Amino acid sequence: MRASGHRISVRAGLLWPPISLEHQGADWHVADTITPSAINSWIGEEVRPLALELTGSTTAGDHQLSATGAILAANDTAGTLLSFRGWALHDRTTLAFRRQPLPPLPEPIEYDQPRFTHPLLDVEPGFAHRPGYYAKLSWQPPVPVRIELFRYDNRADPEAVNDDLEWGWRTQFDNLGIAADLGGGNQLKLQALTGRTRMGDSDATGIWIDNRFRAAFVLASHRFTNGGIAARIDAFDSRQHGSLVDAESNETGWAATLAGHREFGPVTAFVELLHVSSKREDRHEHLGLAARQRQTSLQAQLRAHW
Repeated sequence: MRASGHRISVRAGLLWPPISLEHQGADWHVADTITPSAINSWIGEEVRPLALELTGSTTAGDHQLSATGAILAANDTAGTLLSFRGWALHDRTTLAFRRQPLPPLPEPIEYDQPRFTHPLLDVEPGFAHRPGYYAKLSWQPPVPVRIELFRYDNRADPEAVNDDLEWGWRTQFDNLGIAADLGGGNQLKLQALTGRTRMGDSDATGIWIDNRFRAAFVLASHRFTNGGIAARIDAFDSRQHGSLVDAESNETGWAATLAGHREFGPVTAFVELLHVSSKREDRHEHLGLAARQRQTSLQAQLRAHW
């Protein structure tokens, strides 16, 4: 709905929150690369709640302002993958009722958590027993820069558990996004996220899992007449402060991505080179792998639209 420079829009359903600077369209496709950043890979696989969202936007002189608010449910387990497996870069997204496998779990908790998680789940009985929320503010000043602030809180009860031993994870995070049009087809995007997720019973030594996580990326792109190139640098880490999962499960890593695409009518061809390096001490104990893992991939993709 539009009126005199004001606009109001409503969305409802199974939604990815409006946080990503890399995705576009109703199908939530990545615009400049094949693989999204660590931040938005995690959003795609574990933060897709059932939500009712309202957005209002207006102009104030040469400034454009918008505010978004939503209430959400069915995302009580967000944080499970991030805590037990760690950060990842991939283009897989969450599907309704689909469970995600977990790696071998730390010994103190392996009998209290199944080897899977359902990212779309209300752990407590009933629907939306403890609804969460997200909120976003966006500002476009009279220069080609857009600044976004985002807050997410699923409000899950970390001591709630269902018959399958899936737990509530109280997951909260803040995100900063900056997108700048540098002219001549050049763009610069920066996204930074910091958050915390907690799960399990509390005792004198603290809650079972208390994971503080953060990640950021910078992406530079150049657009040609029928295509473009992009380069991205990611950094990510997590710090465990729980009574059952401790510093041995800390993670530190980085990634570098170089991608290009060319449009051929309704078909777009992509090619991407991606290198990921991360260190997590518990890989040796639980998987028999070196703590430091490095991976380089070269992939191509064809996309068609009609």
